[in-house]
Amino acid sequence: MKLDKVINFKDVYKNRDINELNELCDDIREFLINNAQIKNGHIGSSLGVVELTVALLSQYNCDESIILFDTGHQSQTYKILTNRKMFFESMNRLRGLSSFQEMQESKYDWISNGHSGTALGYAFAYAHSKTRENIISVVGDAVFYSAYNHAGLVNLANIKNKTITILNDNGESIGENGIKIQNPELYVKSLGLDYVYCEDGHDFNKLFEALDKADACKNHVVVHVKTIKANKYNGEKPLAFNHTIAEDTTGSYQEMIAEQIEKIFDEDSILISPGMINSSLFTKLQKKYPNQVIDCGINEELCVLMACGFAKAGKKVYVSIFSAFFQRTFDQLVHDVMRNNLPIVFLIDRAGLNYTSGVSHHGIYDVSLINNFKDSVIFHPFSYNDILQLKNIIREVDDKPLFVRYEKGKVVDMGEYVSYGVGKWHEIIFDKKNTKTLIAYGPILKDMYDYIKEHNLPLNLVNARFINPIDFEMVTKHYNNDLYIYELVIDRANLFVNIRYFTREKTSTYQINLKDRIISHGRKHNVLKFLEMDIEKVINHIMKK
Repeated sequence: MKLDKVINFKDVYKNRDINELNELCDDIREFLINNAQIKNGHIGSSLGVVELTVALLSQYNCDESIILFDTGHQSQTYKILTNRKMFFESMNRLRGLSSFQEMQESKYDWISNGHSGTALGYAFAYAHSKTRENIISVVGDAVFYSAYNHAGLVNLANIKNKTITILNDNGESIGENGIKIQNPELYVKSLGLDYVYCEDGHDFNKLFEALDKADACKNHVVVHVKTIKANKYNGEKPLAFNHTIAEDTTGSYQEMIAEQIEKIFDEDSILISPGMINSSLFTKLQKKYPNQVIDCGINEELCVLMACGFAKAGKKVYVSIFSAFFQRTFDQLVHDVMRNNLPIVFLIDRAGLNYTSGVSHHGIYDVSLINNFKDSVIFHPFSYNDILQLKNIIREVDDKPLFVRYEKGKVVDMGEYVSYGVGKWHEIIFDKKNTKTLIAYGPILKDMYDYIKEHNLPLNLVNARFINPIDFEMVTKHYNNDLYIYELVIDRANLFVNIRYFTREKTSTYQINLKDRIISHGRKHNVLKFLEMDIEKVINHIMKK
């Protein structure tokens, strides 16, 4: 069965011709690999479940079933066979396909995800409501060992309407799993669920045997399927951690911040991360200090609670976490970190817009969450000098939490090599004759600088590397200017609010930010233009006012 002859899942349903299905899988795998060479992105998870997905669509009628993927990185074969193959060129582009399941994209997507551990909550509700005949969740092993998933399984055992949970066990997350359950069968059965094991998730005979056994169960059942992540990948571009197309991280914020942390890390230091050790480039530190760099799995709340315990025990604690996943820790931030004023350093990676990664991965809410606390210190390094100052900032802020947020990308050398303390900003462009000042933070400053210089514009530019506390002296210096505050965050409790509170509305202050919009995926230029936040439009608007 050739992929170009297959219209959708209806051509696969009830087909158990192993040769035809294997031929189809070869074509799907080739299609996915070729697409990944152009689009980059996550491919390893989907390559590991090609046969499993085809087997599910052969076994269950999509029009009568709900199939949830947790996380949605595994869903690309499913998308191909649910009428979206012709749109794959648009994946992760503005108004194009999402790399995750997305309710607004297809009637066959019953979940919009990107954060892990969400499927079983939906599965519980769909089964309880008798929404479809078959409720199936395909859960990766890194997700399976999360607290969210455990709670989902416990609750499923308390309702009658059957669900099927597929444990896609490839032994990897982004890299090797940080935590594991020694005996999955014993664990599943202890929750009152049935258990079926499939030793080879790339063998259709074994897959169908396992699914038939699952169908014969009257109770909720977990089908444990062993797979190989990135199975049969043969693309020219190498994969990082069998997960996604490898990128050059030389000179990146991730590399340079990891290097700075390593320089001050000692026997009294602890770094904890909820599954992001590899992505944030702390693997070298982990090898050097294997007992002090802890991957607690996809359990963000637990990560922060552990950090609080270590801080109270007198350790110097670092939490490495993506901004998008930091959102999950707000309760712990309020009642464990800030309430007790614990000196934890939060290294908040992937801050700001993450463009092609889409709505679930944008780091646009963390500032508003943290900035609710007036004594919080929020540092957003931009230049090479800012990165070099990180060690001193960490040493200075030793009696309260410090939040260091940084974006994905290359560090810029702006030629400023001076030491500074907490709350001090930097004038990148200043002329006392200018009557307008643009204030921003992060890598977008380089684009602003280049545009202002290229067009020789009378506009001051300030690197507000501390969102809180602000540089009161510098704001006062520009007090008589029109102040434009540009931020790739939402319009709540942000830098603009901090400046406006200080000036008491006695100066002309304008905010340029993401407002309260839900922002989809796309390339940087297209997304910023769609949001009317591209540098050309913003600066031209400022100069015309």
